[in-house]
Amino acid sequence: MKTMRSIFVGIVMIGILVFVFSNCENSNDSIFDEAYFAKETDEYSTEDLDELTKFGSIKITFEGIQSNDEFFKKTEEFKFIKENTTNLFNTAFTEDKKITFDMERFLKVPKERYQEPFVNFGLTAVDLGTPNQEFTSFYFNIHEYALIFDDFTFFEINGSINTSSSNITDFNIANFDYNKDTGALSFLFIFYVKGMHNATGYDLLVSGEVDVIVEDNFISI
Repeated sequence: MKTMRSIFVGIVMIGILVFVFSNCENSNDSIFDEAYFAKETDEYSTEDLDELTKFGSIKITFEGIQSNDEFFKKTEEFKFIKENTTNLFNTAFTEDKKITFDMERFLKVPKERYQEPFVNFGLTAVDLGTPNQEFTSFYFNIHEYALIFDDFTFFEINGSINTSSSNITDFNIANFDYNKDTGALSFLFIFYVKGMHNATGYDLLVSGEVDVIVEDNFISI
C-alpha cells in the first residue's frame, strides 16, 4: 500500500469567522459539569468507548490573552463519534479527481442534549499525490466549547469558517497525508482570529492536529 507523500500547503483565506465569546462567572450549567460527564462515561463499557473512539481524534489548541491581560493556552482532544453516524460525518467522498473529507468529533460521550461540544472539519482536495495537488475548499466549526480559567471564568466559543471566510489570517495546512487503502488521514492546521473580531481584543491562535480514520463509502466511478 502506498501512502500519498506528505506535503505542506499554505492557504490564506478571507471570509467569515464568527467566534462568540461569553465571558462569564462560575456557572452551574450542567453542560460544564465534569461530574456529570464522568457519570455519562461510566455508563459505557470499555468496549463501547473503544467503539466510539476507534476512528481517531482532532486535537485543538487555543492560545491568546484573556481580557485581564493574562496569557492562556489550552489543548483539547475531540475523539468521540456519535453512534451510527460514521457514514455521514466520517467520510472521504470521492468524485473523479476530487476527494472531500468530512469529520465530526465530540469532546465527551455524545448523548442527548449533553453531546456538545463538538467540532466539524471538512476539506476538499483535487489531484492528490500529483504535481497539480490542490486544496480547493474547507470548513471548520466548533460548537459550544468553553475555555475555563483558574478564576472560574470562561469563554464559550461557537465559531465557523469556510473557504470564503473573513476575520482570520494565515490559514495553513501542513504534513497532509492520506492512505486511501486504510482510510488513515492526518494533517496539521493553524489560523489566527484577529483581535478586533474576538472579545479578548487580542489575536487568538487556533492550531490543531487531525489524526483520523475515514470511510470511503461514496465513490463515483
